[in-house]
Amino acid sequence: MNTRELIILGATGHLSQQKLLPAVRSWRARNSKTELLLYLVGRGKLRDPQDNEVTVQIESYSDLAPLAKELPKELSERRVFYLALPPDQILTAIRGLSEAGLLADPKSGVAIEKPFGSSLETAQELWKKLAEHVDLRQLYLVDHYLGKETVQNILAFRFDNGAFAPLWSNSHVDHVQITVAEDGGIAERAAYYDKAGAIHDFLQNHLLQLVAYLTMERPEGLKWNALSDAKLAALKAITCDTSQTVIGQYEGYLQEKGVAEQSQTETFVATVLEVANDRWRGVPFYVRTGKGLARRVAEISVVFKASKESLFGGEQPQVLTFRIQPDEGIGFTFNVKELRQRMRTQVTEMTFCYPEVSPDAYEQLLDDVLDGDTLFALRSDVIEESWRITEQLTSAIKEWKLPLRTTLLVAGAPKKVMRFRAAAAPSGTCTRVVSVMASNLCQIPGWFLVPNSFL
Repeated sequence: MNTRELIILGATGHLSQQKLLPAVRSWRARNSKTELLLYLVGRGKLRDPQDNEVTVQIESYSDLAPLAKELPKELSERRVFYLALPPDQILTAIRGLSEAGLLADPKSGVAIEKPFGSSLETAQELWKKLAEHVDLRQLYLVDHYLGKETVQNILAFRFDNGAFAPLWSNSHVDHVQITVAEDGGIAERAAYYDKAGAIHDFLQNHLLQLVAYLTMERPEGLKWNALSDAKLAALKAITCDTSQTVIGQYEGYLQEKGVAEQSQTETFVATVLEVANDRWRGVPFYVRTGKGLARRVAEISVVFKASKESLFGGEQPQVLTFRIQPDEGIGFTFNVKELRQRMRTQVTEMTFCYPEVSPDAYEQLLDDVLDGDTLFALRSDVIEESWRITEQLTSAIKEWKLPLRTTLLVAGAPKKVMRFRAAAAPSGTCTRVVSVMASNLCQIPGWFLVPNSFL
């Protein structure tokens, strides 16, 4: 029987409990011919060990000698250390693993969760320090969004359907909207989230990876370096229009356990990205993400230009939608003649969805890290380019020097309260981005219309 070893550092944390351990159960159910030895490592109280499971309680991640004593001297086919830890603990854990002699064999891999650093400078410094303790080729830099079926389906749709390829440019696309909204709050993540905010927690990684998939040219093949090269080239062409930016904070955030008093951390961000290349120049990418919103939804809408040659007048533009969550799938709207109506059209939609519930993204990523498949791992230069784009936004926000204001949102019901801050652009461009984002298929009732008097 094949054997794999998975060692989770941070086994008592939110990520392990909510995502990794359920993914392990699913992985074992699907891989009955492969033995998975699970080691749970943490500083807090660990659960009683189950079958093929060892628990290791430690005092600090800088001293992992107790873990080394529990691991077999001879490696299995694959040994993976999964660092389900806060960003400020990553280097300490890597150093601890190295000093315990656990990274000497190249068959040992290390999976690290985003975010990588807190800025371009700190990310670059992190690579240098990690390289002192581990061969960087052993690292698997995880962005769990890249494990989602519909996100991977963007690649299949773009590069395995020739009929749409000629339409994928500024000649036919009017704009693109990307929405990732969560109806819940920050749960027990205040220690991390209140330092990071929505921009660092989501836009810098997940959202920019989605934009890269949508805008990149065809990779040379389905290999890690080829895919990374294509994403890097796409990201290098992206700039952020900081004059069309809004940030916000959901009502009740300041009462969350662990949040600093009068915290100005944003739990919502909306902005416009522009792509300066021949394919996409002039096509705005409206991106927005936040917590504490009216409902949970993640989707991408590619809105095509309305036909200038319509015989019917008032034609609605076609919209291609990638539904990431919930109800994963792809939809495409088009106009058809209404039944029994004389030459009048209506909008209908073709939809695709899988006949069964798709696996959680962490199940997919667990497959990859245990098999040593790096296709959807991030490369360091791709991460650095994402930080470059993000810092355009964060630098501009620092210059606003405006507090978040409490504002009642008036679009639909139920009404939501959110504290907003926006670029005070005299041209009114911020009003335009708000109104555009509150319309079309991505509209989330009740959360994204700022009264003009606020601007």
